[in-house]
Amino acid sequence: MGMMRTFLLAGACLGLAACKPEPKPAPAPEPPPANSPEAKAVADPNEAKTYVGMTLPEAQTRADKAQIMWRVVEEDGVKKPVTMDHRPERLNFAVEKGKVIRVTKG
Repeated sequence: MGMMRTFLLAGACLGLAACKPEPKPAPAPEPPPANSPEAKAVADPNEAKTYVGMTLPEAQTRADKAQIMWRVVEEDGVKKPVTMDHRPERLNFAVEKGKVIRVTKG
């Protein structure tokens, strides 16, 4: 009988350990707002639209770090003289009051 009691106690202890609730994982952090600098920092630098809203120096630095060709094609409503060669990977920045307002590729 003593052996049976030992098995029953051991089984009860194992059963309780198996029923122990697992800790809940921490909730995933909220993603930053789509147009925030934080979201743009993690967004693909090859995506032209991710530069809109940045200052020109921020956009230039980001493109340079990603080794992406860029140029300013318009500043404060004045179009700049540019070459007509088409380079699909090149970013063309239109800037208004120091901020990128539009980006095209080519």
